[in-house]
Amino acid sequence: MRFAYENAGKEILSAFSLIMDFENNEYGFITIRQRLLNCWDDKFASLLFEKAQAPGIKVKPKQNLFNYLFEHKYLPAIEYAKNFVKEPMPLADSSYELYIHLSICLILFSPEIASKVVLPKIYVNEKFGNDVIRRISDERKYMLGDVSTFANKYTEEEIAKLYLWIELRYPHKNDPVHQGVYTPDYRDNIVRFRSGLIMNLRDRGTFEACRQLEHISQKFPETDWIKWIMVDAKENALRNTWVPVMPEQLLSILNRNALYIVRNGKDLQEVVIKWLEKFQEELQGETYAAPDLWNTEDSWKPKDENNFSDYIKRHMEKDLRNFGIAALREVEIRRGKLGGNKGEETDIYVMATIPGDFPEQKKQIVVIIESKGCWNRELLTAMEEQLANRYLKDNQCKHGIYLVGWFGCPQCEKTNCKTRQCKSSVDDLKGVLKEQAAQLSKPGFDIREFILDVSLR
Repeated sequence: MRFAYENAGKEILSAFSLIMDFENNEYGFITIRQRLLNCWDDKFASLLFEKAQAPGIKVKPKQNLFNYLFEHKYLPAIEYAKNFVKEPMPLADSSYELYIHLSICLILFSPEIASKVVLPKIYVNEKFGNDVIRRISDERKYMLGDVSTFANKYTEEEIAKLYLWIELRYPHKNDPVHQGVYTPDYRDNIVRFRSGLIMNLRDRGTFEACRQLEHISQKFPETDWIKWIMVDAKENALRNTWVPVMPEQLLSILNRNALYIVRNGKDLQEVVIKWLEKFQEELQGETYAAPDLWNTEDSWKPKDENNFSDYIKRHMEKDLRNFGIAALREVEIRRGKLGGNKGEETDIYVMATIPGDFPEQKKQIVVIIESKGCWNRELLTAMEEQLANRYLKDNQCKHGIYLVGWFGCPQCEKTNCKTRQCKSSVDDLKGVLKEQAAQLSKPGFDIREFILDVSLR
C-alpha cells in the first residue's frame, strides 16, 4: 500500500474520500485500516481534517476522524478543537456530543491546552464535568485502573484536584460492592479511574505528590487508607531522590577529615547556611569582626552592599575549602555575572565540583546568594523578583540563599545613617523573610533566608 500511495497518492486519496462518504451515510462510522494509516502524511491528514468538518458528516464518523488526527498530533485539528471548546457550551445534542469528544481528545493528547481550556470547565459546570469523567473512565485502556498514560501528562496538583472533584461526587463510601460475576457499569469504571489517580500520585516518586496526598487526606480525614498510600509515596520519593555516598566521601568521614557530605545543590546550600552561622559567631563573638563592615572615619556608617558582598565572598572563599566537606574537589565563589544567564548580575554564587555517578566523572552544582543591606528599598520584594524570578528561573541552579546584612544599632539612630530607613525590627524581618522563602520554595526551587547581624555593640 505504501508503494502504491507513493506512486498514485492522488488517486488513492480520491477513492478513500468516496469510501468515507459511503461509510458515513450507510454505517454511521468510519474505519481506516492500519496499512492505509501507514501512508500518513500532510495530504492524508488534510483530507481527514477536511472530511471531519464537512456539513454532511455524522457525529460518530466525525469523532472517529478526530481520534485519528489527534493520535497523529495533527496541529490544525488540535487548534480547531481548542477554539471549539473555548466557545460557550452548545445546547444542540450533536454539537454537545462533539464538544465533549473534543474536550476529551484535548485532555488525552494535549494536556498543556486542556489544563487551561478544559479542566477549568469541569470544575464549574456539573453536567459537563460528569459527562467528561464518565467518558474518560469508560476508555478501555483505563478500565483496569492504570491511568498512567493519562495522568503522567499532568502535574501532581492537577491530578489531586481532579481526584477531589471525583471523590466529592462519587464518594468512596458509596462505591458498589459486587459478589460473584457482574457486568461493570459506569460507576465501576469511575471507581477504578479514581483509584488509578491516587495510585499514580503514589508512584510518582516526588515530594510534591506526597504533599498532594497529604492535602487529600486532610480533606477526607475519615479515609484512613490514604495514610498508608502516603507512606508508600514517601518511600518512593526518598528512593527516587537518594544519592549514594561515594567511596572517597565515606573514607573522608571515616578518617575524620570531613563533617559534611555534598552530593547535590541541597547539600551545598546547607553547607553555606552552616558557614553563615559560624561566620555570625565570628562577627559578634569574642573577636568581634562586625566593625570591619562599617566606615568609622567621620561617623559610624555601614559600608555599601557591594563591600558587604565582597567581604562575605572573601571569607567564604577562604573558609569553605577547609570546612570539612567530604571529597569536594573544587569550590569556586564568584561575584558578578552568572555564566548560565548572559547579562544576569548576581551577588555571589558558589559553584562546587563533586564526584559524578561514575569513576573519573565530575559534575557541578551551584548555589546563588542574593545579598541586601537592611536599608534597601527592595528588601521585601527582591527575594521573589530577583532571586526567584531572575536568577533561579530558567536556570539549572535551583537553590538560592537570600542574605540580609542587619546593620541596625543605637549608634545609627544618632546620625543620618541609611540604616535609619529600616522599617522593621530584626525579629519582624526574620518572620517575613522566612514566610516568603517557604512560599517561593515550590517544586523546582529551594530558597533559604539568612539575616547576618552586623550591628555594633
